Amino acid sequence: MSCNPCAITVNPQKVGLVVDYLAGGARPEYKAGGFVVRPQNIGMIIAACKIPATGPSEIIIEPVNTVGITVEAGTPDIIVEINQELDPVCDWETGVTITVNGTPVNILSVTPVGDSDPWGYTYEVDVTLNFGETIVWDYDAAVGDICALSGTKLTDSTETTIATCDPPWPVSTKVTWLAGAGSPTLAGPSWRANVPDASVNDPTASTIANVSSDTSKPYAEFSLCDDGGLINDLFGYGWKRSDQLANVTQVFLAGIWWFHTNSVWRFNSDLNSSNGVDFDVQPPFPVRGQVFGVALDCPANKLYLHYNGTWLTTGGGASGGDPSSGNGWPILNPSNSVTLYSFCQSNNVVLQADTPKYLPSGYTAVT
Repeated sequence: MSCNPCAITVNPQKVGLVVDYLAGGARPEYKAGGFVVRPQNIGMIIAACKIPATGPSEIIIEPVNTVGITVEAGTPDIIVEINQELDPVCDWETGVTITVNGTPVNILSVTPVGDSDPWGYTYEVDVTLNFGETIVWDYDAAVGDICALSGTKLTDSTETTIATCDPPWPVSTKVTWLAGAGSPTLAGPSWRANVPDASVNDPTASTIANVSSDTSKPYAEFSLCDDGGLINDLFGYGWKRSDQLANVTQVFLAGIWWFHTNSVWRFNSDLNSSNGVDFDVQPPFPVRGQVFGVALDCPANKLYLHYNGTWLTTGGGASGGDPSSGNGWPILNPSNSVTLYSFCQSNNVVLQADTPKYLPSGYTAVT
């Protein structure tokens, strides 16, 4: 053994000694040939190492908690995150109730995902979850037997979420859509148009009283959250003349719109009419995950648009492009009040206001 509190090393085995550690934390003594030998008695000076006594064990058991749930629209999967790994012997389904917009659904399977804290568990249900639906995962500990590998059982727990886009772009914290002329089914930064006359707006965050005299450079960004196969009607996004929000077409809009009849994207920059043409390079057919940005240069009365970060142009590059070029489409009839606005003519488009990923230099984000 080596005891070295005073920088002195003693190796008892080299002098024929056998180390014997005494219980109770006493200092060690050395036995040779059945006799107790104290090192100091044979000319060694040593400060014997002591083995500290061990007191009663204090066992701290961490409680098992749910951390949250996530849901991806277009799938039947609900991922519940828990702060400990669950014991596969325990029943992960009994005691769990899942509702979608208040209606209970059936659980088909439960499988683990990931291998770190928090641990995820996928609950597959018997319906496909749609964007904007409210999902509640509720666990009754009196009925269920969900337990961790530590043996600790999960207590009563409830988690709630709303099905989001895929990919889940960062949702705007600034925009709250308000009912315009129509009746959108959702509040918050996302909405689904549900009647032919549906429109939404946010006058508190993004209304411009008069474009021609305003000195701001506002920028708004949104993503498309429905699959292309579901999008079969005219829709658009941008700043709409505030007294024309009941009009769910591209007229009176400074923004971008999908012309479903010709299957093309176009700009519009006339606050009294419709003046847009096809872009030089067309963004793809509408599909979930596409991101669009609308920038207004009010001092110059110019409009700029991008798709997934690429600034769009018309006329062989003569108009549009990056805002730094100064070649935006002129905003015609700018002496009007406009409001950040989204519209569609049917019940099949979901748009989400995003925290900008492509904010141009010198512009202020309003989403």
